[in-house]
Amino acid sequence: MKRWPPTRALLILFWLGFWLRASPASSQSTDSERLQTGPGTQTTVGSENPPRLQDPFSTATPPVGGELYRKALADFRAGELEQAAAELRTLDSAASRNALGVVLETKGDQQGALAAFQDALKLQPDFAEAAYNAANLYMKQGRSSAAIYQLEPAVDRHEGLNDTTYSLQMLLVEAYASAGQDKPAAKVLGKLLQERPDSAEVHLNLAITDAHLDSLDAASSQFRETLRLEPENTTALLGLAKVLLRMKDPRGARPYLEHYVRVKLNDPEGYFVLGCDWRDANESQQAAAAFAQAARLKPDDYDIKYHLGMALSHVGDLQAALLNLQSARNLKPDDIQVHSALARVLQSLGKTEEARAESASAERLSARKARQSQADLHIVNGGLLLERSDLRGAAEEFRQALQFDPQSAPAHSNLGLVLSHLNDPEGARRELELAIALDPKAVLARNALGLLDVQEGNLADAQAAFKAAIRINPQYAEAKNNLGTLDAKIGKNADAVALFAEAVEDAPRYPQAYLNWGLVLASQGDLSGAKPKLEKALQLSPKLAQAQKALEYVNRNLKGPS
Repeated sequence: MKRWPPTRALLILFWLGFWLRASPASSQSTDSERLQTGPGTQTTVGSENPPRLQDPFSTATPPVGGELYRKALADFRAGELEQAAAELRTLDSAASRNALGVVLETKGDQQGALAAFQDALKLQPDFAEAAYNAANLYMKQGRSSAAIYQLEPAVDRHEGLNDTTYSLQMLLVEAYASAGQDKPAAKVLGKLLQERPDSAEVHLNLAITDAHLDSLDAASSQFRETLRLEPENTTALLGLAKVLLRMKDPRGARPYLEHYVRVKLNDPEGYFVLGCDWRDANESQQAAAAFAQAARLKPDDYDIKYHLGMALSHVGDLQAALLNLQSARNLKPDDIQVHSALARVLQSLGKTEEARAESASAERLSARKARQSQADLHIVNGGLLLERSDLRGAAEEFRQALQFDPQSAPAHSNLGLVLSHLNDPEGARRELELAIALDPKAVLARNALGLLDVQEGNLADAQAAFKAAIRINPQYAEAKNNLGTLDAKIGKNADAVALFAEAVEDAPRYPQAYLNWGLVLASQGDLSGAKPKLEKALQLSPKLAQAQKALEYVNRNLKGPS
């Protein structure tokens, strides 16, 4: 294998510096309606779903080195994890690598486990159990995009119906749901339903997916079929009731809710939804009783306290209504509706001054919400200008956003990012630090601050910033690319390669990570390994000049001297 001259290696690392990246943030809403969907999670594992292979040694034909493999099995089951891992490391088969991954995961070494699962797949690309185990670990790490990237080809490879294939498909459904991709989840579930028409689990998951897609008639039908197959399925009982309430059918929902609370006596969610059912049927007394039971089970829930207060006010128990609404206000002081409700109850109780104060609070919050909406529009406009490389126009939009909402972390983040590109590092740092102070989870600000630290030579601070961004968002590909680039600059090439590999797992269409991966491999003299990475970068971004130049050089050197 040819080695690149030292000067060429330095040039490659110089190129790396141009592929540190940060992208504009978008305004996000995290509000959720309690009756919007079925249960809180997309999938519910039923009894027929085969469990993850915690005993990875159950293969009918032990791999080469079967005697040692069986000893590792015995050590694993006896809790001798270090010994089991040491024994498995001496074996070089797909089954042994997969088993090593399970042992390492049991020990808490997730990175080592992932590497072992991937080694198993390199040795046997169609090893379904290893693909499942790797994807399952990605899900535990909050990396649903990487799980999808792992599972889609695995599902395509395994035609025919068996428990392993079914597990792959159901995990893929869970990964799609976690990533907010309900349409592909529904497609997988529809295919599964043709293969397993009597599977309550498939019907249930399809019902939940349909509810997410607002296909309420379809969701209702699937929930009913689940209950035909499993009449005591509490997830289906509550899910169907919620769908019927969204369809404005409280009387239809009630039997399912009453059944649910009989079975799940201590679940506040059931009583809360039952209270909503009675409320929608204009039965305030029964609604108040249901909400009161929910409040006894979960006294610190804003929605329960607010709706209990409203129901009590409708039945004329104003003093009790006041106490519950005040409790709700304390739990969520920025909610407009609770201040308005308190104002009405206080006015009815003759407490005019207090009512006036609550009305004023509601008006202030309403005005603030309107300003935040205006700020969000400017943030969106700024993002569009930033995409067109109009930095000064984008900066002005973000400043306009801050005029409306000085506490907007996205506006500060984006303004800081733009100022860094406009060669105003002092202003950029000020805005980025403000964004983080306002929102410690502002990953774009942390990533952009890391870029600024790199430019200023504060590499330790940059590393800390990128790592913080990744901790907050485990599938933040750009921060992984940036941290990998930084590692490459300081000679930690193995760490850099691992980060670029993670970045493309999390964002398979991210050309810069492929480019940087190829450049690092090339700088180490691994031209054969660099070539497909650079080709992939060009496939994704055909005008990527750095990739074109690097690939030309790699191809020339692979051919040898002319």
